[in-house]
Amino acid sequence: YQSWPDPSKLIISIHVPLMKARSRMSVFELVRMPIAIEGTQHSVEVKTESKLIAVNKDRSGFLLLNPEDLENCQQLGKLHLCPDQNFLLRDFSLYCMSSLFRRQDSVQQTCKTELVPPRFLVSQTRVNEYFVFHPFSQTLHIECPDQPNRHMTFRGTRQIHLETGCIGHTPSYPITPNYEFALNYTTITQRYEW
Repeated sequence: YQSWPDPSKLIISIHVPLMKARSRMSVFELVRMPIAIEGTQHSVEVKTESKLIAVNKDRSGFLLLNPEDLENCQQLGKLHLCPDQNFLLRDFSLYCMSSLFRRQDSVQQTCKTELVPPRFLVSQTRVNEYFVFHPFSQTLHIECPDQPNRHMTFRGTRQIHLETGCIGHTPSYPITPNYEFALNYTTITQRYEW
């Protein structure tokens, strides 16, 4: 190998990405669970423009992202460097995802809903935390070692926590913690009345 201008020297270039602390953004993922319609056997699902929203530190700007967008970024630990995502949206009231994030009244104008068939859903948000949904009244039986069994009756969406070693039994299938589960995003939770 010969380097220019002096062939007796080896020049190594190391690129260290620098970024301003104020340009860092927090990424949030919306857990999409249906909303049961009271007095019916139907439920609706909110349709958003993206699965993720990245919000800057002072909450004045945001980006709408999908997991594929993060795959195109350079990952350093839990930090994603995304040089192609170099603009911020400012008007939170124009988009469904940002309206949900800000809990604005514009949710009803910006979000579309879709009627979905009644079904039982479980979404794991952390190692021991879940959102469960059923359009009908449902009983969840929780068995834990060295503890009395518990029962929880719910309809619609409910957030549950299962301690280590516990199993939640539903009429459909058991719910057990997946200890390899890792979610690098924060879950947005908010109840909306439609």
